[in-house]
Amino acid sequence: QDSALWLRERAAARRSVAREWDSGLEGEAWGPQEEKIRMLWRILSLCDGSTLRKLMTLNSRLKHAAADPRLWRNLCFARLRGLRGDPHLWPLLNLNISPEDEGFWLMMEPWLQGMVRWPCSLVKSGKEMCRLVMHQLAGPPLSWPRGDTLVIERRFPIAQLDNFLDLAQASVMYVEPEDEADREGYASLIEYLVARERAGLGVDGDKRVVLVPPCEYLREAVGYNGTSLIAFIHSIQPAFL
Repeated sequence: QDSALWLRERAAARRSVAREWDSGLEGEAWGPQEEKIRMLWRILSLCDGSTLRKLMTLNSRLKHAAADPRLWRNLCFARLRGLRGDPHLWPLLNLNISPEDEGFWLMMEPWLQGMVRWPCSLVKSGKEMCRLVMHQLAGPPLSWPRGDTLVIERRFPIAQLDNFLDLAQASVMYVEPEDEADREGYASLIEYLVARERAGLGVDGDKRVVLVPPCEYLREAVGYNGTSLIAFIHSIQPAFL
């Protein structure tokens, strides 16, 4: 699943760079030199961050081309889709670099590669709703063998979250659809939970996974004011085993 997700991320980054490059040359008559540059961009857009860094060491031309912020920005967007459209995610990242810094996206990419994440299928009432990717924002690092399927076993009122969560021990995760094809199922889950003022509870091994939709609790507990799901994961207490 991780390899399939990696391929989709590379394809998304490649399409984004190609669209930008083509739009920049739209209406121009391409000569041999422009064709070479365009082909170089096509090749670079296929590369991951590690490959781009190696290319930057080969010569000055490749160093300049492979350092283009558009390449690195789109690698970052492919890795964490919420960076593109959720401004409320950024304050939760606790970055020690600023988007105003030169080379920001080049520095951001390895930071995102080091972020713990969990891709999985979300199942509710016996049906797969969508595939999700959870990105860890805070709390103890996730290290247990995580399953490929997360089953929502029950829903409970958001007002009772304090009875289910120990925030001091919880890993905080930003949850987003794995791909555009998963967005409809993801949105329907949020709509379901918001309309009923409920959170979803799933179990993976000895870990409890609580999916919380946009609500006042998230604004107060983690300072998140966006429209995505936030998950809290921690070990199940003996009373819940």
